[in-house]
Amino acid sequence: MSARLRAVLDTNVFVSAARTPRGVCGRILAAAYAGDWTMVVSEQLLAGSASCSAEPWCLGVQSGT
Repeated sequence: MSARLRAVLDTNVFVSAARTPRGVCGRILAAAYAGDWTMVVSEQLLAGSASCSAEPWCLGVQSGT
């Protein structure tokens, strides 16, 4: 019996996947959602991703100034 792959992703992977869903990071997350591997997360990791995604610069949104 083989062990199931488990991995922890950096916040940057989540941000990159949000910016370019069809890019490498988006495909990595899609594989996790499809059940190809198990994503290991913590409250701190989720909080960091959420706080970054609330910032326009984080998702590549240009300000009007």
